[in-house]
Amino acid sequence: MLPVVSNMNTERVNEEDPIRHFKINEVYNYSRGWNFSIITKKKSNNYGFLSDIDYKEGGEHPLLVVIGDSYVEAMQVENNKTMHGILAKRVEDRGYIYGIGYSGAPMSQYLSYAKYARDEFQPDAVSITIVGNDFDESLMSVRPNPGFHYFVDDQDGQLTLKRLDFEDAGLRGWMKKSAVMRYLFLTAGLDWRSIVSHVMPDDVHDKRLFIGNTSADTSEKRLLESKRVVDAFLEKLPIMSGLQESNILLVVDGMRQSLYSKEAAKKASGSYFDIMRKYFMARAKARGFEVIDMHPVFNMHYRINKQKFEYPIDAHWNELGHKLVADEIEKSDLFREIMQ
Repeated sequence: MLPVVSNMNTERVNEEDPIRHFKINEVYNYSRGWNFSIITKKKSNNYGFLSDIDYKEGGEHPLLVVIGDSYVEAMQVENNKTMHGILAKRVEDRGYIYGIGYSGAPMSQYLSYAKYARDEFQPDAVSITIVGNDFDESLMSVRPNPGFHYFVDDQDGQLTLKRLDFEDAGLRGWMKKSAVMRYLFLTAGLDWRSIVSHVMPDDVHDKRLFIGNTSADTSEKRLLESKRVVDAFLEKLPIMSGLQESNILLVVDGMRQSLYSKEAAKKASGSYFDIMRKYFMARAKARGFEVIDMHPVFNMHYRINKQKFEYPIDAHWNELGHKLVADEIEKSDLFREIMQ
């Protein structure tokens, strides 16, 4: 009777089907908040990605594939109001825009999505969205999530990709069939860690500061490993995408929470995401990639309009955030070159 999150069916990930995606041609309800303050209806297409557009191999017009995680999946907004949905509408008579994204995918998975796009669609260009938790979570040793590809060290100490297979079965699969469980854990956001934090003594609570949806911790080991991830990603991306650096656009999220108060800005300065986003953009530009930094864009818009770019209960981009990202992609040299 209530708009509880649907049981979003995910295909298994294995040797035969190595790319994480939803079942094809299904319609889902998405909601967030105990009182359903966010409600959307999402549709998967013929390739199992959340888009109102069916994808096809080849075509008469140029193709841009947008790759990312939950920011491209974008459960919080209708398909036609995502950044790739907005762009697809703007160029529908002269080009194609495909979105390939899945919640939880790290930077290492973007390489696999880029190869998948190359093999299936032969795109003219690729745009990849980079967010705060993409860096060290690309390492198998940090936070492996079944269904994705992660970096591991090979025999020569070089980072290489390894797939972690997935099947939506067992206790997890059973719980997802229950509307009550989906309401408690997905819609209402009940988290076992928050439950523990209420029953444990204060000195046991997780008091880490989070900036950009990742810990602000800047330990030497974490930064060193994260920079290895960035360098490996940028080196492998042209090879796996089959595109030159000039045909790859990298969109880096801003530290949005730091825009809303001086205190938050001070906490964000020098944080892990602050350091890594600057390192990523500098290395990417040096290699010849085009980079969009959304931080000054968000900053300017907020100073003028005092509008936030995410939800009170959800840190993902809202409709305004997606629109501004779409605007910046449309203004990029790469977009104008392929869509002219």
